[in-house]
Amino acid sequence: MQEKRTRAEKRIRTWKLTGDVGREFKDKVNRQHRTHKEQTANEKWVYLKGVLLSTAEEVCGTSKGGKKIDKETWWWSEEVQTSIKKKKEAFKNWQREGTDQLKEVYKEKKKEAKRAVAKAKEEGYKEWYEKLDTGRERRPFTGLQRREQRQKET
Repeated sequence: MQEKRTRAEKRIRTWKLTGDVGREFKDKVNRQHRTHKEQTANEKWVYLKGVLLSTAEEVCGTSKGGKKIDKETWWWSEEVQTSIKKKKEAFKNWQREGTDQLKEVYKEKKKEAKRAVAKAKEEGYKEWYEKLDTGRERRPFTGLQRREQRQKET
């Protein structure tokens, strides 16, 4: 399985808003927050949002934004994609109309999608295990093979 490594976004450490840090945050927001009667509700919200975010960042700090790993679905195929698309479409139709007939159609599409995913995964694993047994492309599996060999020896 291949993994894509990307940089995660920096986040404000809101989990630190307890105890003394929480009280400090509340005090700073109360000091900074001033509303004017001539502001619209939207303007008040934008101002309050800015005050809350800047104060939270100042009091709590931010994370560095560690590595985010996106795993690729190596078993995904066109058949799975079309099946999932049909299921989603059936769900939307059922939610829009709300009839029992459309609910049954959705349930059937959901079963078909599950079968397609299971079939694609099974085929993907079958290919993976064939690569493991044949010795071709040995490099990705050497660690796994060593562990299996050690288990057989003990």
